[in-house]
Amino acid sequence: MAPGGTTSTGPPLLPSQVTALAGTDPRTPEPGSSEKPARGAQPQSPLGIVVPAPRGAEVRGPLPIPKSPASRWLGRPGLRAYWEGEFQLSDDVVSESSMGLHFPKCSELRVERTRCRCRRPPEPSPFLVRSSPSRHLLTYRGPHRYHESCSLPVFTRPQMLLAASDNADVALVNFYADWCRFSQMLHPIFEEASDVIKEEYPDKNQVVFARVDCDQHSDIAQRYRINKYPTLKLFRNGMMMKREYRGQRSVKALADYIRQQKSNPIHEIQSIDEVTTLDRSKRNIIGYFEQKDSDNYRVFERVASILHDDCAFLSAFGDVSKPERYSGDNLIYKPPGRSVPDMVYLGSMTNFDVTYNWIQDKCVPLVREITFENGEELTEEGLPFLILFHMKEDTESLEIFQNEVARQLISEKGTINFLHADCDKFRHPLLHIQKTPADCPVIAIDSFRHMYVFGDFKDVLIPGKLKQFVIDLHSGKLHREFHHGPDPTDTAPGEQDQDVASSPPESSFQKLAPSEYRYTLLRDRDEL
Repeated sequence: MAPGGTTSTGPPLLPSQVTALAGTDPRTPEPGSSEKPARGAQPQSPLGIVVPAPRGAEVRGPLPIPKSPASRWLGRPGLRAYWEGEFQLSDDVVSESSMGLHFPKCSELRVERTRCRCRRPPEPSPFLVRSSPSRHLLTYRGPHRYHESCSLPVFTRPQMLLAASDNADVALVNFYADWCRFSQMLHPIFEEASDVIKEEYPDKNQVVFARVDCDQHSDIAQRYRINKYPTLKLFRNGMMMKREYRGQRSVKALADYIRQQKSNPIHEIQSIDEVTTLDRSKRNIIGYFEQKDSDNYRVFERVASILHDDCAFLSAFGDVSKPERYSGDNLIYKPPGRSVPDMVYLGSMTNFDVTYNWIQDKCVPLVREITFENGEELTEEGLPFLILFHMKEDTESLEIFQNEVARQLISEKGTINFLHADCDKFRHPLLHIQKTPADCPVIAIDSFRHMYVFGDFKDVLIPGKLKQFVIDLHSGKLHREFHHGPDPTDTAPGEQDQDVASSPPESSFQKLAPSEYRYTLLRDRDEL
């Protein structure tokens, strides 16, 4: 029997059982009603998670609790709650500074999970309820606020985010919205991963886990071009990485990702003979230094930490590097292919910006390969694709395409992505344009609405032909001609105008874009 003579029919709400926001339960009777709750009735959260429901008893007069979510804490660090309406006092006074409380209706209870990273108990407060299964009491503590050292940093201004990321080797920032169900699911995982990593890297300047509420701080979201929730951005030494985290959303996957980012991206050469056995299918950057403890190497190390996904970085020191240091410390770029000559860096090795720009230019090619692994990242850049479909062993067509793109389209670099794709792996997009691997090499544009085919591949060698193809995309001419036939000015004498509209092939690579089953997408792309 609960105080006041009313029997409590449900199980107690234990802290370990509170997993989500508790929603209104239509099966719970209204206050003051004589109707008993249905046997086994439990409120449902908005996420469909069952929250075990305590059934308290009405006792002495009501006492309102403020509705601020930060004003009351349940049980242990990480479970906070507030009462929508009133709760009832019991006469079971536990101690001088505490009192027994009953919640008469669980459907009015709102609970959030925000686990304290330092795991310290809440500070003493004027209210306390001891957990008691026989009385169905909730363990409850009064007002308690996290210290900054106990919670994940929540940034409210771009300057705060920049300051934190500048001081950290690696910062993983979760851009979220409270109403996004995917963000809600990620929150406890993100915080637990932060706990795991904090134990391995206790120095706050090594790794920072942080979050930004994009609804409250839209200026930050706009600054970093957030167009879906949740978005996990990686910062290195204050610089936002182009590649965001798109892996599995689990504690292990997030922790492994950070461990990988913290690993040394530079392989140290123990013998100069190792250079002759390098994998020449990759882009290799080799640094030859007199000693590791030098400004030259620190700049090289910083650049390598940013671009290690695009190039293989190697270093040699002392006697090992001496044969290559006839003019002092230097950097060598070894491009893919054994017949391609090496390139030597001639700039200042202590100037980070100059060194970074030179290495980035070598590591990130003008014509990139699209795969199923990087397809989502490339589509999210929002630029149309100019794609060469070719057989993997057909390097000649790829070289011709790369040369013509560099010759004709370097000025279009910011308006379209230049890509090449394996015909065998991307058979489906070829079928969309009525082609097969036997027809390769094939050049096409995917505008994320339609696909347009360039004529004969040999025409790419005609000066200005490839450039005109891209210009026609931006002017809308390709789209008009697919629907209404060639423009009258392009019709040769004696030919009839094609007035019958045709249906252009639909975009195929749009399917590689971020999925609505994984993200809350903020906007759709407009048709070109």
